[in-house]
Amino acid sequence: MVAIGFHALLRTGEFLALQFQDVEFATSCGVITLKSSKSGLRHGSEEAVAIRDGLTLSLLETLFSVQEHGPGNTLWPFSAQCFRETFQQYMRFFRLSGFAFKPYSLRRGGATHLLQCGTPLDVILLRGRWNSLSVARLYLQDGLAQMPTLRIPAADRPRIDFWASHCPKTAFKP
Repeated sequence: MVAIGFHALLRTGEFLALQFQDVEFATSCGVITLKSSKSGLRHGSEEAVAIRDGLTLSLLETLFSVQEHGPGNTLWPFSAQCFRETFQQYMRFFRLSGFAFKPYSLRRGGATHLLQCGTPLDVILLRGRWNSLSVARLYLQDGLAQMPTLRIPAADRPRIDFWASHCPKTAFKP
C-alpha cells in the first residue's frame, strides 16, 4: 500500500478503496483504475494511473499471489484505522515518528520526489490529478521546504540501511 500510494500519488482513501479488479499489471507496467477518486467524481468519470516502477509491480504480483482477489475484495482488507495504526507502527519501528508522517504523506512525498528527480511539473500534475496548478505548486513547494528538516539521525541510519539493502533499487519514476 505504501509503494502504491507513493508511486501512484494516490490519496489515502483512494489506495485503501482499491479492489483487485481495479488493478491490471504485467512485469513492466500496470494500470490502476480509480473508480471514485475526488477529481473523477467532480467530472463524472473514472481516472487511471500507470504503474511503471518495478518494485511496486513486484509487490502487486506478490499481493495477488498471497491474497484472495475475488470480485469486490480490496487490496487492503482491513479498516482505514487499521492502516493508520500499522503505518504508525512502522514509523516507530524505523524510528521515524519524529517526522510526523501520516498516510497522506505518501502522496506528497511521491510528488516531491518526482519534482526533485526533474520530472516536469505538468507530468506531476497529471499523475497526481490536481485540478489547479496553484494548489499543486503550494503542495510541492511545502514538500521541498520541509526537506532540510528530514534528516535521519546517524544512530538510526543502520536500521533503515539494513532493510533498504533487502529491497531492489528503483527509480520511482512515472
